[in-house]
Amino acid sequence: MEEKIENMDFENAMKKLEEINDRLEKNKVPLEEAVCLYEQGMKLVEYCGKKLDEAEGDIKKIIIDGDSESIEDL
Repeated sequence: MEEKIENMDFENAMKKLEEINDRLEKNKVPLEEAVCLYEQGMKLVEYCGKKLDEAEGDIKKIIIDGDSESIEDL
């Protein structure tokens, strides 16, 4: 059973995206499967982008606060 994207951590989502990319580049995939893989890949790209944006926001908070206690709160 496939893990839902929203339950993945960033690293696993990136790994899955790399696997999809490899399958699309290296294998002759039937059109219907290629479309499904592409759709799943786009969802993963969006999810990873959101995770990176969240991490960037957290880093900005740490820099702005400059307080070691605020790091623990994140």
